Amino acid sequence: MIHIRYTRCMRRTDRQLPFDAAMNVLKHGSHGVLSMAVEENGVYAIPLNYAVEGMTIYFHGAREGTKTEIARKHPKGTLVCVTKEEVLAEQFTTQYESAIAEGHVRIVDDESERIRGFRALINRYSPEYREKGERYIEHMKDKTLLFALDIEQLQGKKRK
Repeated sequence: MIHIRYTRCMRRTDRQLPFDAAMNVLKHGSHGVLSMAVEENGVYAIPLNYAVEGMTIYFHGAREGTKTEIARKHPKGTLVCVTKEEVLAEQFTTQYESAIAEGHVRIVDDESERIRGFRALINRYSPEYREKGERYIEHMKDKTLLFALDIEQLQGKKRK
């Protein structure tokens, strides 16, 4: 059983979202930015589409490439998403809701979890094309990797 820690180290506690609200932001963000450590002082960050199932974030990628290589060497990752952004120019600020999920990135090897993760992505971004999505999964499942970030820490913030 994974124990999720809801981070409470935010300086502006008046802006902190409760756990359920942070999960809601994470589930409804249009995309996120995944960051992982590279070597000693470097960071790799990439915007991506993702889907949340329970306490796992799924995303896909190429069998070879920077993201895949880093995930194998340095699996700790952070996914950040922002929703409801509205620039308030006259106030020199922005309204928003954000969520930050931290955990370990892994390449999903289990076939049933791979199918479940790919379906979660289809259901999230193309729900009206589920039947076509099933054919797409069958065609791409051996050509594409499915990654999972198992959420270990989560925090959310809202600027009203």
